[in-house]
Amino acid sequence: MDAWAVGEAAVAALGHTLSQPQLALLEYWRGKPILLVDSDPQNAEVNRSAILGRPGQWSPVVVVQLPAGHDAGMYDSFTINRIIYTQAAQAGVGLTTNA
Repeated sequence: MDAWAVGEAAVAALGHTLSQPQLALLEYWRGKPILLVDSDPQNAEVNRSAILGRPGQWSPVVVVQLPAGHDAGMYDSFTINRIIYTQAAQAGVGLTTNA
């Protein structure tokens, strides 16, 4: 995924799944929604399970499903953010901007 297309708080998995160091870095986001943007539902679910399997209480982990073969870098900023905000809202997670 082209994480830069999503914004400054985005992190790319650099492969199909998050590494242990990347999972550890997510501790910083504990208490905030975590969004997994992926076109492969199996990869996204593996990563979601890895996050939720870590000790402690986590905020919602939302899988944002892109069409097969697409990644975030294929969309302009407005479109990818519209996709993310729409799917997060459908999952019951309200997002705010830092503007």
